[in-house]
Amino acid sequence: MVQYHLVTLEEAQRHHIIATLERTKWRVKGKAGAAEILGLHPATMYSKMRKLGIPFHREKDDISSKS
Repeated sequence: MVQYHLVTLEEAQRHHIIATLERTKWRVKGKAGAAEILGLHPATMYSKMRKLGIPFHREKDDISSKS
C-alpha cells in the first residue's frame, strides 16, 4: 500500500511560493517577478509572504519602506 504525506493547503502554498521565489532569485515584483508568475498583485504577494512567514527584502524590489 502506498502512503501519501498530506500537507495542509498553507504548507503547499508556502512551498510553491518559495519555489517560485527561488526561480526568480527572490524578486517579488516587476517583469518576471514571482508575483507576476503567480498571477498576483505585488501587494497581495507580500501579504501572503508575511502570513506564511516567508522573509522578504523590499529593497530588492526598489520599494521604499519610508512613507
